[in-house]
Amino acid sequence: MKCIVFSLMIIPTISFSQINIHGIVCNLNHTPLAYTNIVSVKKQNGATTNEKGEFLLKHFDYDDTIRVTNISYYPQLISVKTLLNSDTIFLSEYTKTLDEVIATNFNNLTDEEDLGFLHLKTNAFFDLKPGGQIAVFIEHKRKSTGWIKTVSFKAKTHGRYKCDIRVRLMEPNATDMSPGFDLLSENIIVAANHLKRTNNINLSKYKILMPKNGVFVALEWLCSTHACDENSCTNILGNMSVSTDLVWFNYRDRKWQHNFRPSMRNGNFTTPNIGIKVAY
Repeated sequence: MKCIVFSLMIIPTISFSQINIHGIVCNLNHTPLAYTNIVSVKKQNGATTNEKGEFLLKHFDYDDTIRVTNISYYPQLISVKTLLNSDTIFLSEYTKTLDEVIATNFNNLTDEEDLGFLHLKTNAFFDLKPGGQIAVFIEHKRKSTGWIKTVSFKAKTHGRYKCDIRVRLMEPNATDMSPGFDLLSENIIVAANHLKRTNNINLSKYKILMPKNGVFVALEWLCSTHACDENSCTNILGNMSVSTDLVWFNYRDRKWQHNFRPSMRNGNFTTPNIGIKVAY
């Protein structure tokens, strides 16, 4: 599928300073980019592109700037004024030089270890809205080299799931230990109608090396289809058994936040039931 330029919809509000913009995000080969985040720099509102790369920005200020991010591409800042001339956004693919390439036969990796918080007692949940992201740090204590084989998380089962979940793996930033570079260069999406209480995602084919100190597993609430109800979203189950605050929050790839969460009455922090399986 190739990108085409959509007609621009400009709808003045009472203040005559806000517009609606219908457009599309593509790579330099004109291929539409699904699940790309677009967010206002001035205000906390935005959108995620659908499977055709299309987006609709509602009630954006004429003098605002948008930030466009995709896990495999360089982020881009674009003024809303610029979109008045062209509503097609092009992103350049991100390339990372690997510091080390280790050859191994993955069929021979028989030593496996479960890390994280999947099996802790469930007595809490996280209810984020579309665009919301939660990341939990999972420490790697072994000195030997391992590969991430599986990511798992738990979701509430009653009611109907209303939005998809994107799974991300991220290296910790060396400066502040916040979620950093995406280790997955593809979109791993668990559709709302496929969600179960315990969700296991096999990542073996991606051959992702486990970072030496640990990894962030992030879940992102997506709502890029007409079937999604923005007011009734999927809940991720959690626990109150962890004494260290290992959780970070984000909205549509803005800056990760970590310093505003109070501890619970028992002195612990609410932590999502998320885990990984590492093969050695």
